[in-house]
Amino acid sequence: MMVRSVPIKNKKRFRTLITALNWTLLDVLIGVGMSALILAFVVAAFKFAPKAPDIVSVSTIAEWMSPNRRWMARLLETTDQTDYLVTTITCELYLVSMGNPSDKVGLLGVDTGPDEDERPKFSWTSSNTLSVIVRSMPDITVERRDYKGVHVDLHAD
Repeated sequence: MMVRSVPIKNKKRFRTLITALNWTLLDVLIGVGMSALILAFVVAAFKFAPKAPDIVSVSTIAEWMSPNRRWMARLLETTDQTDYLVTTITCELYLVSMGNPSDKVGLLGVDTGPDEDERPKFSWTSSNTLSVIVRSMPDITVERRDYKGVHVDLHAD
């Protein structure tokens, strides 16, 4: 079987078309290659980048002394930045004995995020009753409701 070449009538137009197709194909390959290269750099940056150090800061938000001056209710906010993208903000309510400051106990914790309105609000209603108001009950962890004669009266707003 013999293949016979067919003469091209307009060789200049044919060369222009082939050149344009070659450049278009080259542009597509360069675009795909650059996209793949950029994606590889991004993946490598996240995979091999050093892990961000945990940054933990604790701040006292509020303190209230009981009417009989035996207890202090203290609200602490903990900000924990575990990596470049995740930051956790929690509030914890503690009860601290004024006679023995090492005698302290956690009462409850709330995952507040950056919203200050999510922080629990508290006040002493008597010498042995601490009233605590939280915005939403599912977001709290209650550790204790009573401790050494002090009762925690918990309410949802």
